[in-house]
Amino acid sequence: MKNSKIYYLLIAILIGLGIAQSNMAKQLSDESDSQKKVSCEEALKNVKQIKVGMKESEILDLLGEPTAVKEDNWGYNFFPCSPPPKIGEQKFFGIGIIFKEKVASEIGYATICAMGVKPTPKKKAY
Repeated sequence: MKNSKIYYLLIAILIGLGIAQSNMAKQLSDESDSQKKVSCEEALKNVKQIKVGMKESEILDLLGEPTAVKEDNWGYNFFPCSPPPKIGEQKFFGIGIIFKEKVASEIGYATICAMGVKPTPKKKAY
């Protein structure tokens, strides 16, 4: 009789642990799902809003997860979603952010320019 009580107690504990583990896994899944996914195109539109003094969390909301991270340096690559510039245009294709104590302290932009004179349309011959 005493062994059966221990057996049932162990079963109840195991069931409780299983339910708790299931709830924790669901909670972790919900938290990662609630994290905002930012497309490359959306991040590229938001890049001009990034300022020195912004918190990591604010930048994550605007740009999403960085393409590369090394210590307190984050890098974002927008080359896949940035169309080539037209003549006379300058386009962003990357940004680098250095953090100190989880606050942006330096920002560097990678841009590409299309230098040259804008072509003039050919005149029609009369």
